[in-house]
Amino acid sequence: MKTPLADRIRPKTLDEVVGQKHLIGEGKILRNIIENDEVPNMIFYGPSGVGKTTIANTTLLESTALYT
Repeated sequence: MKTPLADRIRPKTLDEVVGQKHLIGEGKILRNIIENDEVPNMIFYGPSGVGKTTIANTTLLESTALYT
């Protein structure tokens, strides 16, 4: 079975994410947390389509912190 289109085109890095630059732009708080592997427990809240899942997935891919 093929992977859904949304999963195939979803950004793989923070640099590929469109929008949310006030959080994930160079030198911004969420990017610094991810790059320094100091990722705390986080809850993303907001309407559909704003990038919650995308940012969570890229956080997982870009951080070397242990996720269980």
